Amino acid sequence: MEDDKSNKSKTSESFQPKNPDERGPNKKIPKKKIHRGLALLILFLILFVAIVTRDLYLPADLSAKWDDAMPGTFAILKIGGKNPRQKQKTDSIDQDLEGAEDLVGEDLEGEEPLDNQKKTISKAEAEQMIFSSVLVQMVNCLGFSKVKIPSLVAVNIQDLMNLVGPEVGKAQLVERWREWRFNAQGGSQRKVRLETTEDDSGRSGKELHYFVKDRSGSDVPMELPPEQVANADESTVKALIGDSAVTFREVASAALYEAGERLEFIEKNGQLREIEFLKMDRVFKCQNVVDPKSCTCTD
Repeated sequence: MEDDKSNKSKTSESFQPKNPDERGPNKKIPKKKIHRGLALLILFLILFVAIVTRDLYLPADLSAKWDDAMPGTFAILKIGGKNPRQKQKTDSIDQDLEGAEDLVGEDLEGEEPLDNQKKTISKAEAEQMIFSSVLVQMVNCLGFSKVKIPSLVAVNIQDLMNLVGPEVGKAQLVERWREWRFNAQGGSQRKVRLETTEDDSGRSGKELHYFVKDRSGSDVPMELPPEQVANADESTVKALIGDSAVTFREVASAALYEAGERLEFIEKNGQLREIEFLKMDRVFKCQNVVDPKSCTCTD
């Protein structure tokens, strides 16, 4: 009997859990684990609040460094999925693109000046850059070795003559013609041209020509008294134009050099627009000095 009792006691003891914490679903969690979990949760909340509100207490440069160091973390934790600093960068890029559109669409056409804060160039600077490239073509065409072309050259005949001076020397300027276009009373378009002439003895003079445009747009000569044609000057021109509004002026001249070089040029409404430089058997010609595609070099 005693043996049976001892066996039953051993059997019942073998079914009892050795660790009281493993007694079914109602087992107790150690306090250390609870404290550790709470501490981790608190640290996570502190980190979350620090990241989200960093712009309120961190300087801009440190906040930007935080973004660079933790891009993935901030992308997950940022409020509403938007980064206000990134929006500022995007706005800045958009403004730069608008500035580029202004340069091409407005400033090169001379309509509106650009904002001083935009890193762009004015119409005058753009033309100076183009004129410089045209003069480089001219120097290469004519084989000038003493002419140095800067990156910006003012678009006028005096600056051009100063640049080629070391190569060809000083020039004698002669006027070839002057031309005025105006709208006469009644709406007809007319043109007066005062040309410089030279007779067989080498004496120079002025000769006047008067035109009216027909329906096809061609210039039709109008007769003038012979004495008015042969002895014309600017006072004669003013008498023909009268009170009509002048719409266009053109002056053609030539610079003659001692060694035989010849620079012919045309100014339209006061601006240099056409050049033709002759040196021995070479000719460099531009129909528009601010359009390199209009320039040619021929033998």
